[in-house]
Amino acid sequence: MNSLKQFVFDSILDDIINGVYPIDFVFNEKFLIEKYQISRSPIRDALIELCNEKILRSIPRFGYEIIRITEKDMRDITQFRVILELEAFKLTCRPHCDEIVEGIAAFNKETKTLLKNDMPNLRTMWQNNIHFHTMLISFIDNRYAEDTLKRALSMQYRAYSQLYWKKNMLAKPNDSFDLTINEYHYTLEKLLREHKFEEAVQVLKDDICDISAYFKGE
Repeated sequence: MNSLKQFVFDSILDDIINGVYPIDFVFNEKFLIEKYQISRSPIRDALIELCNEKILRSIPRFGYEIIRITEKDMRDITQFRVILELEAFKLTCRPHCDEIVEGIAAFNKETKTLLKNDMPNLRTMWQNNIHFHTMLISFIDNRYAEDTLKRALSMQYRAYSQLYWKKNMLAKPNDSFDLTINEYHYTLEKLLREHKFEEAVQVLKDDICDISAYFKGE
């Protein structure tokens, strides 16, 4: 994406996730042009991309509405990820063990640095999670599988924020939900170093199914 289009795309997505707009809010180009004080072209391009990513839905002659994500959507995405990621991991974890361990170790080191230095937010950590899982599946050398997983993870991130994050913050308004290290990733590295492949598969499954792995207090 060009810089203005990316700015508008990211800003709208962040605002949706942070609850700035109600779920029945309808965007239109005029509103966004006034909000961001930029021309129509990057606004329109960002809206088209948001529709392509299944974040917004275009309503002809009316505007763009937020696509609602249900509990069933969340379960379906998780089930899909289990099927896709576990089968890919089973095919690659033995022949590419050393490379995968090297990739996980580098990722875990990067995550520690991120948490220590940058005080990341929810989106930063979820992008970090997307990077981890797409790195793992990249060893199957299937671009379609990798791109499909990225889309599933992006939708799951929005589902989490819509269905759980806001609910938890309202339930515990005085508590902070500190972003934390995902221990599954460290356990996975350890098991692969020990060539405990079946246990590693189970840990990866647990990681996929535990959507709250990054968040304390849930």
